[in-house]
Amino acid sequence: MARSFFNEKLSELCLAWLGDVVYSIREAATANLKRLAQVFGVQWARSHILPKVLELQKHSNYLYRLTTVFAVHTLCSVVPPDVVLAEMLPLLVQLSQDHVANIRFNVAKALREAVLVVDKSACEQRVKPTLQTLSQDKDREVRYFAQQGLLAISTK
Repeated sequence: MARSFFNEKLSELCLAWLGDVVYSIREAATANLKRLAQVFGVQWARSHILPKVLELQKHSNYLYRLTTVFAVHTLCSVVPPDVVLAEMLPLLVQLSQDHVANIRFNVAKALREAVLVVDKSACEQRVKPTLQTLSQDKDREVRYFAQQGLLAISTK
């Protein structure tokens, strides 16, 4: 399928699934985004996917913010480190302060994925401070996943 045809006919539909009320549809939508980024390339993902993900991050409903974290977590493995550093890490750092514990522990999981992509220096300077803060969180699961991320940094 040509990129122009997809952009014209299907892009909005695929991105709309990120906001569906059914979790399994939102989950499938994030998996689709990964495949689309692989097929259409990083530049396409930056101009078509990331703006929608950034928009969801500001939503008052925590499920949309959670979908943002899932999308970033999924996309970390298919975009280059510079995109992770420039666009995804700042988003995760901001969401690490969310009042919903489920979002914070999923941020810790996503940061662990980012550790696999970015270099050691970026991990130490940009990822580790956020994980250290999360490792002191009042929620047990947030602390656990933050500690897993810190462990991943220490073994990098």
